[in-house]
Amino acid sequence: MTALLLAGCGGGGNAGRGGIAPPPSEPPRGFPPPRDVPIDPQLVASAKAELDKLLAAELAFDRVYAIEGLRYVEGEKASEPIIAQLSVKAQAVRFAAAMAAGDLKLEAAKPKLLDMVNDPDPRVQVAVRYALHKIGDTTHTQDLEKFATHGDPKVRGSTAMVLGRLNEPTAKGILRLLRADARPEVRQQADEALFLLDDTRGRDAILGYTTSSHPDDVIFAMRALAQKKDPGLKLYAWSKLSEANDASKGYLEVGLAAAMAVGAMGADDGYGVAMKGMADKDPQLGARRRMLAAATFGTIGRPDAQPFLATLLKDSDSEVRAAAATAILQIAKAPKKFNREGKVVN
Repeated sequence: MTALLLAGCGGGGNAGRGGIAPPPSEPPRGFPPPRDVPIDPQLVASAKAELDKLLAAELAFDRVYAIEGLRYVEGEKASEPIIAQLSVKAQAVRFAAAMAAGDLKLEAAKPKLLDMVNDPDPRVQVAVRYALHKIGDTTHTQDLEKFATHGDPKVRGSTAMVLGRLNEPTAKGILRLLRADARPEVRQQADEALFLLDDTRGRDAILGYTTSSHPDDVIFAMRALAQKKDPGLKLYAWSKLSEANDASKGYLEVGLAAAMAVGAMGADDGYGVAMKGMADKDPQLGARRRMLAAATFGTIGRPDAQPFLATLLKDSDSEVRAAAATAILQIAKAPKKFNREGKVVN
């Protein structure tokens, strides 16, 4: 899911800094053409019910997965449960809820967020400052400079992440310092943040990661491209769709991440890759691949993916179910129409 994916980092750390390969040629498309089908209200209701179930789960990460889906639920139906999760004991849940409150600019969450400025967990404090800033209260934003030098690399990484998402050019100075951090995961997060802020060094680093020999680095780059949604960089994602043909080496995840990036840029060329991922039954990696497939269907936004998502909504893995529910709500909220060439027309 997005909040977790953004907070995590890949393998090589410096793999993307050695140079940028030129954009590759567009690979052949290989997926069924889009069909115009109506949104199934019963499926949407089932998706909402699954999120409600996960929000009440004992496992913290089940709640975290569900919070992502609340971004696509309208009005108070999203606001109230997100605010409720701000009071949960588990740090990961509070962090995810604060990030969601910021992304959705939930004014109703402000009193609770102000109570959490000195939360016991420093990563939650970072997320709270992000949320308050997005809501319009910048009183505590300057504190992020202090968190950028925190002794815990997870806190520094979270700080880099939120600085990139605040869309404040003044953050570039701090992020350039974090690019020299001792920990590779912090350096990666700083690279991504600078990329999102249109910094040339960040752009060069992310495009360099697309050529890394480490699959996790390439997946990291694809996720950054998906956030940026720059059609001018689409070929870098297109070039990785073919990686899905070698699932035995774990490259199906690379192909799925590329499909997600292409979908975010307004094309459905990765639809067939998502179909492949949703059927994966590998005992170790299958759940992760099915989760990525569900998220990819949601990002692409084709309503004819609903039967596939209905299947994934019944998966044995809670993260897969949460991703499927999120994708269903995402498609229902803003269904996309594609022409025969796979380009968005609405």
